[in-house]
Amino acid sequence: LQVSFLTYESCRSQLKFQLEKYMLKLMDVVTAESPRVPYEQREIALDNILLLWRVPGLVTELYLNYDCNLYCSSLFEDLTKMLSKNAFPLTGLYSVHLLSLDALLTVIESVEAH
Repeated sequence: LQVSFLTYESCRSQLKFQLEKYMLKLMDVVTAESPRVPYEQREIALDNILLLWRVPGLVTELYLNYDCNLYCSSLFEDLTKMLSKNAFPLTGLYSVHLLSLDALLTVIESVEAH
């Protein structure tokens, strides 16, 4: 995941399709209710999403390049919905919930900065 993060951080303009699939796969891991996906994998996937959100300008790029494009999925909207649902649990508070809340706060800071 670290190699993928570094690749997408530096070459995201050339890897638009791959970044979309990568983000969708991370969302699938986080939202998986299957016992085959352990808690640690969900936590690592959320941590990787948080690292990507902290890349300067990426949140704006996701909205402009994916949500405003008819032929791409709405990555920004889907990720924000997933994070907001995951940030406020009904029972118990785990590190996954705190990571989701941290990612939402990063989105707000990025929108405010731009």
